Amino acid sequence: MLYAEGSNPRHFRRSYRSTLFTFRVLASASAVISVGAFAVRPVIPSRLTVTSVSAALRASIRYPASSSSAFVRSSSAASPYSDLENLVADLTLADRLRDQVHVNLTKYQRVVSIGDVHGDLKALMRLLVASLCVDKNMDWIGGDSVLVQVGDILDRGDSELACLRILCGISRQAEEAGGQVLVLLGNHEVLNGAGKFNYATSGGNKEFDAAMSPALNLSKGTDRWRLQYGANEPGRWAACEPGSPLAPGLWSRMKLSVVVGRTAFVHAGLTAQHFRNYGGIRKMNDDAKNWFLQRHGQNDNAGGISTAEEALASSNRRARAALDAMPIFLRGGTACPSPVWMRDYSQPPNAEPSNPEARRMMREALVAISEEISTAGATESVERMVMGHTVQKEINVALGGRAWRIDVGASAGVAGGVPEVLEVVHGGEDGRDVVGVLGEGG
Repeated sequence: MLYAEGSNPRHFRRSYRSTLFTFRVLASASAVISVGAFAVRPVIPSRLTVTSVSAALRASIRYPASSSSAFVRSSSAASPYSDLENLVADLTLADRLRDQVHVNLTKYQRVVSIGDVHGDLKALMRLLVASLCVDKNMDWIGGDSVLVQVGDILDRGDSELACLRILCGISRQAEEAGGQVLVLLGNHEVLNGAGKFNYATSGGNKEFDAAMSPALNLSKGTDRWRLQYGANEPGRWAACEPGSPLAPGLWSRMKLSVVVGRTAFVHAGLTAQHFRNYGGIRKMNDDAKNWFLQRHGQNDNAGGISTAEEALASSNRRARAALDAMPIFLRGGTACPSPVWMRDYSQPPNAEPSNPEARRMMREALVAISEEISTAGATESVERMVMGHTVQKEINVALGGRAWRIDVGASAGVAGGVPEVLEVVHGGEDGRDVVGVLGEGG
């Protein structure tokens, strides 16, 4: 299905329940943590009192630790990733773009984009097949096409690592074929990096633990590394936090934003104010990358923790250190104008934005993006912005053809929406891009 630029053929109204971004870290009730524009007073939920932490620790960890050598022998075959090196290699994104923000396209070259996945392997596979870039065996068949996934692979589903594994695999295949797979940061990747797992499922936590824990146990020669995370999902936290073994090849290679041809891609939105405050796309990409690459705070992999109180304090220090170091533009919530949190261009769903300033904001943002990429040699202006984050009934366009909203809630953990993919064919017969929507029938 093709859309004429400037039209919005689909108008649906659907309620979308948004949530406030708060950090409920394990801390004293008197502490206050600043998160974006909010001052949040952390609390200790009743299920995470010192007593329950102690019980959880004893249930999930040898406490005190058993013999390291005996433990390594017993756990080495417990996971397909008993070798940390193999796990890291499997979860490494190709990064042909590196520090550049713009991909130049040739005439008729395809760009396809898919929205939020949220740990639903079946939904991801259906989206990829619909993109005509990947076959049913999850092998790249897209040639020199560029595929952009706009973030939020994590949370709300049980197959997050499986989704990441497929995206990493096809990214390497695409690079060999002359194409690219670009994966962006969503707010849920940021949440997990900061140790906030409110939206994770028990199945997703088990998937992370089954993959990470045996590999880390073998690498460190002990399971006592888990103690420093308290009862806050050690396997998931050790995989997702800044400075983790997965950070260099995975999290740090996810971009905040990219520009492909005449199209800018971002999880939630970009404004000219972001450029004034944070230095533009390249600077934000670099700052996000560096946050994930660096370890914030100290590690205690030897497990020099002897009480539940110490484990609780360690977990709290870890969360606070990551939050303190987080770039401001990644912080936020439903009312925060962050590139991974804002909804000015996408709410209400399936209709023109309710913010009366949205049209002006979009126009100024596209000018700012065009000016930035022109300094890197781009000769074309940016004409549209593609975003996910806010669930729509179908892919639709607003603001005079400039705002494409592509999160169709495909994950069963969100809305179980019908998979749709945005396609942009660069410079058609008349030199203009042809923008369309692909479904499972093509």
